[in-house]
Amino acid sequence: MGSVDGADDERPLHRVWVEAFQLAVYPVTCGAYAAFLRAGDHDAPRDWQIFSVDPDRPVVGVSWFDCQAYCRWQETQGVSV
Repeated sequence: MGSVDGADDERPLHRVWVEAFQLAVYPVTCGAYAAFLRAGDHDAPRDWQIFSVDPDRPVVGVSWFDCQAYCRWQETQGVSV
């Protein structure tokens, strides 16, 4: 994980072990995430303008904190996450 010559927040290059986790059947689309961004006070992911051009594609580049904020917002919308 990481990069030798990437952005400052991508350094240093290092090995990461990931424990087992669950993955949702339906990805969060750029369109759904855009609705979240419009409705709230949350900053867009770093490369949002590059990767959000298709509202039907899964959103990418979000942090764990972004995911937590999105899930909390979904719960306020009456959506179970």
